[in-house]
Parts: sequence; structure tokens; C-alpha cells
Amino acid sequence: MRIRASKNTPVVNLDELVAVLRSKDETLWNKNKWIFENEFKFLDGKANKSNKVAFASFPRAGNTFLRKCCELLTGIITGADNTLHVNIHLQLQGCRGEDIVDDTVWVVKTHSPWIMPEAPLFKCNKVISVVRNPLDVVLSWLNLLALCNHH
Repeated sequence: MRIRASKNTPVVNLDELVAVLRSKDETLWNKNKWIFENEFKFLDGKANKSNKVAFASFPRAGNTFLRKCCELLTGIITGADNTLHVNIHLQLQGCRGEDIVDDTVWVVKTHSPWIMPEAPLFKCNKVISVVRNPLDVVLSWLNLLALCNHH
């Protein structure tokens, strides 16, 4: 089941968030500090044609770790193009944006061009490529396959 914001859930406008993150104005920060309190929030869904970011990597290169860092810094849930039948365990561990690539998320995790069947497609105009030593990735991948978890 995809997690979505309900009608009563506070959501954040991306333009306002970017203004807060770029500003040195303490008044603006105090007015918007609710964004960073309690749970991470979804964006309001307003069309985002110039600021969609993809975190792209081979599996086990640190993409989920980078997602969590981004959520902690921005207060906004990150999405992923992995389907829930593959990554429901990540959702259970707190990654609430699994299988969500629409404009309610700003950053989307992807292992593209390795596309999984039924993975939701999305467009972005900024990409952060996560690269890790291939030997470490292979060992981590084998560990994931052997233990069937992300730890």
C-alpha cells in the first residue's frame, strides 16, 4: 500500500521550502520551522518541472542512506521508482515514499537504467549519481541476497 498524505496532513510547497533553505532570514526560518518538526512531510503536489532530482546508483551503493540524509536535511519524504513488491521492507523501516515518483516528492531514488518490471516511470532534470567501490557493492549485494534485508 502506498503511503499518501491525507486531506488533514500538513504538506509543503517546494518553492517555499527552497526559499527557506536558501535564506539567512531568521524570521522566515521561525515561520517555517514546522516543516522540520515531527515527521517528514510530502510536497503539496504542485507541478515540479524544473527541480525534480533523481538519486541514481547501482543497488547497494548507498542510495537509501543518501535518501535518509536528504529527508533529515529537508524534512521532505523522498520517493523511489522501486515497486512495493520488491521494497515493502524499506517502507516498513520508514522510507514512506516507496513506489512514489509524482510531484508529492522532490527527490526520487532510482537504480535506472536497471529498470524493474512494473516500476513507475518519472522524468527528472537533475541527477545525483551515487558511486561506490565495485568490490564493496558486490559484497554488500551478496549480503543482501543471503540475509534478505538491508542491514
